Amino acid sequence: MTLTALKFPPGMSRLGSDAMQRGRWWNGNLVRWRNGALVPIGGWDRLTQVTMSTPARKMLAWRSAIDVRYVAIGTDQQLLLLDGAQLLNKTPAGFVPLPPIEQGGGYGTGPYDYSTYDTPRDAGAFGPAGNPYSRGAIWTIDTWGEDIMALASSDGRLLHMSPNSTDAQPVFDAVATVVATAPTHNRGVIVTEERHVLLFGANGNPRGVAWCSREDFNNWNFADVNNTAGFIELDCQGILINAVKVRGGILLFTEKELWLAKYVGLPAIYGFERVGQQCGMIGANAFAAAAGTAYWVGAGSFWTYSNGTVTAIPCEVSDYFFRRIELPAAAQRITGGAIGRFPEVWWLFPDAGETENSSYIAFNFLEGWWSTGKLARSCIDGAGVWPRPLMAGTDGHLYQHESGWKAAGLPRAGMVWVESGAQAIPGGGDRIMHIVGAQLDNGGSYDCTQLYAYTRETRDDVVEFLEGPFDPYADGWVECRFSGRDIRLRIEQVEDEQWTVGEMRFDVVPGGRR
Repeated sequence: MTLTALKFPPGMSRLGSDAMQRGRWWNGNLVRWRNGALVPIGGWDRLTQVTMSTPARKMLAWRSAIDVRYVAIGTDQQLLLLDGAQLLNKTPAGFVPLPPIEQGGGYGTGPYDYSTYDTPRDAGAFGPAGNPYSRGAIWTIDTWGEDIMALASSDGRLLHMSPNSTDAQPVFDAVATVVATAPTHNRGVIVTEERHVLLFGANGNPRGVAWCSREDFNNWNFADVNNTAGFIELDCQGILINAVKVRGGILLFTEKELWLAKYVGLPAIYGFERVGQQCGMIGANAFAAAAGTAYWVGAGSFWTYSNGTVTAIPCEVSDYFFRRIELPAAAQRITGGAIGRFPEVWWLFPDAGETENSSYIAFNFLEGWWSTGKLARSCIDGAGVWPRPLMAGTDGHLYQHESGWKAAGLPRAGMVWVESGAQAIPGGGDRIMHIVGAQLDNGGSYDCTQLYAYTRETRDDVVEFLEGPFDPYADGWVECRFSGRDIRLRIEQVEDEQWTVGEMRFDVVPGGRR
């Protein structure tokens, strides 16, 4: 008996139909590759006991000065704090919630008697301190030592809260405090390495960037020559939509361009350089950062910034992604983040016809592969403060991922699977193949998976037959019988344990041409 080996390279390829992806994995869910071997993505545990009233849009885990672990969470309506297992409301009075996703721009946007009759306006351009422009309302949250700086673009005010760990009797602030001296009507906030709180879309200027005096987030006196506070209006084509820290400074995203803010010292304090054009983001949170490098989704392509250079990232699942993503919902819902526990960045996005995230796309920046799948998560904060990555569910719960192999205690049988493109062995599809046996390479966990096959009589045949499931024996051998000119393989998890798949070998009996 001569066995024919099949070993697919890591990652999925979704460029065109399955018949175009011979020798590749084509589709799957909750799988990744490690050193070339296919493995399941880990399970998750629920951290919250009660649901948030609306899904989280941004979260940040951090530790206090006395090593207490917290998570700051921005939802559509509230600023929350996860303290142990408790969700505490830290929303200040007068907070303006993020607008609903259905609220578009144009005539009639906003509450009664806002703005001038018969004039169009942008979505989100309403409220007492509202965002004066819209490219998806956002939360931005960053640390100031053990304190938190937060800002919702719908509200526009800079918020501060502290665990007060240095007090004789530490008590976390009852609610977040508005920094009264800071500009209002801001788009977002980020804290620089030099301890300046930096606001973008500052003071209602969609191109404006402002920063406080060093080490003093209450000092925003731009006219005082004795401090380091400053303001600049960038000469950019689009408007500022978000910012992220990278090696060498802070990246500022506009709709079309990319700017780098770098500390230059006195007298300017910060210098601003346009480092990319025609590389804007598809949504305000469509970026991730890992190891000093930024990754983001543009309009039809993926991009990275590293060491002063903007580069397009080849993506073998881009055709699938850009055909399925729901626009314009993605402008407000797509969100990216680094996993932290693995060299991967993920984007969570709404599938066609949906208004909340339901799917993901993942990129392993070390090995260069891509994968896709279904997961209803609204934001990510990578592993670090927590030993495993945190994700917020669209169901209002907070989850710790890469923990065990179950879905919050429930089995994942049928949820974890992968399918190949169409295979033609031998003869490139000229002859019918009869498969009479297979040897799987599961690293010993042969009872964790089942094998299926989809067969077609011709490459263009619209009828596809499902064969299986076929269960492996203890040594990985699979007794199976199926035939076809084009055959796709499916491996599906049936037990919640670790397993791997490397090279598979098949007992193939060539058939005739008819």
